[in-house]
Amino acid sequence: MIGGASALILHFNINAGSCPAVQFRVNYKNGGISYRSARDGYGFELGWSDFYTTTRKPSAGDVGAYTRTECNSRFITGIRLGGLSSVQTWNGPGWSDRSGYVVTGSVNGNRDELIDTTQARPIQYCINGTWYNAGSI
Repeated sequence: MIGGASALILHFNINAGSCPAVQFRVNYKNGGISYRSARDGYGFELGWSDFYTTTRKPSAGDVGAYTRTECNSRFITGIRLGGLSSVQTWNGPGWSDRSGYVVTGSVNGNRDELIDTTQARPIQYCINGTWYNAGSI
């Protein structure tokens, strides 16, 4: 509510049933609408609850949703291939399995029938601005 401003309270009472009365509070200059309901003989047990409108939208916290920052800190926001790694394949040690790497190229430098070099790069993913190498299962 705006300091120094007035509010209009509408009170409806049927004085029967488990919800005998309800109140609506309307604040000055479209400052919001709130309500509360009474229970049996206990009266108004809880405080005012706000209505959200197109001019009074809830925050992410009001509705239990993640903020953009919270989403970015929990989820993958990017995927890329990391730095190139290569090994001589023909007349060399060959390529053994490396966790998280995928083969990205085979080079035949002398254009014969044999591959000379194999190239691979790690798969990387980004969470909250930090890049990580993916592992293998």
